[in-house]
Amino acid sequence: MTPINIFFDADYPPALVASIQQIHELQSERIFEVDKWDNSRIEKVGHESSVFLLIDYKKRGVSEHIIKHVENGMRIFVCRAPGDLDYFEFAMTILRVWPFIIEKGQEVKEPCCFTFSYGGRKLNRVKLEGHAA
Repeated sequence: MTPINIFFDADYPPALVASIQQIHELQSERIFEVDKWDNSRIEKVGHESSVFLLIDYKKRGVSEHIIKHVENGMRIFVCRAPGDLDYFEFAMTILRVWPFIIEKGQEVKEPCCFTFSYGGRKLNRVKLEGHAA
């Protein structure tokens, strides 16, 4: 089985990314690779075997750059966040939705966008008008 690469945007707190990396190092079989967003590494492994976590501060809809990523073939998971983050609550949000991100990352193979709310507990699939997601 080819590992699924999970890339975190630079807006994610480094301590949170490091914690999730350490958790995934406990895997007996490497099913998931967790890393910070790195364009050269993404080009090497490709979009097909990767999912991407972003933060969106837009109050309604999805930001244009996220739509562009989906149009370019990416599977995106977006946290809808307020302007000022409490990093502890943000980390707890990510850990609550983490099993669902893992599940959808394995199930959904086509480009898509899922959102979850800051403080939330579930993923919502976004239907982008006129787009494949």
